[in-house]
Amino acid sequence: MMLLLLLPLLLSGCVDEIPVTREVPYGGDGKGLSVEEAKTFFESYVSGKASRSAGPEEHDNGFYIRRLMLPVGEFVPDWEEGLSTDAPSLYSVDVPVQSDFSFRVLRVDRGSGKVYQTKCWHKLVVVKDPKSGSMGCFIAFFIPDRAYALSHGGDIGRVLTNGEEMGDYSGVKIYTTLKGRRVRVNR
Repeated sequence: MMLLLLLPLLLSGCVDEIPVTREVPYGGDGKGLSVEEAKTFFESYVSGKASRSAGPEEHDNGFYIRRLMLPVGEFVPDWEEGLSTDAPSLYSVDVPVQSDFSFRVLRVDRGSGKVYQTKCWHKLVVVKDPKSGSMGCFIAFFIPDRAYALSHGGDIGRVLTNGEEMGDYSGVKIYTTLKGRRVRVNR
């Protein structure tokens, strides 16, 4: 009888706590491309583009620019919140941006065929090829599916990184140049 009275006391004294990190560790643990190196490259890349004359693109009659480019607008990278990650084939630094654009996208639900609207998130991604050392800058747009957007609030772009698996992300990820020309689309 005494054992039955002690059992609840013994069991309530045992607690197994697993620490769950809720915040993204800014700076990251990527070894191949630091946030500082990405910032230096981005600034030299942008200043190099600004010093060249901005004429129309070759073989472009304006259709591509009017219809197929995503407007990026003016943005300021938040370098203090940059996150460096390494993947086997690519080093990346993801940088949230303060932008003069905010996007909402019309999508069609595959099951019901109904049109719905979802928030689109974007950020700056600076990448480096580990073999060649060549680098580039892109804007990554995240357009989540309806169910994902409803179950994951907040800025999805700050949670997902370019250098890691996308976890349970369900939606479209579009990479563009800094001017808005689409480079790659992932589902």
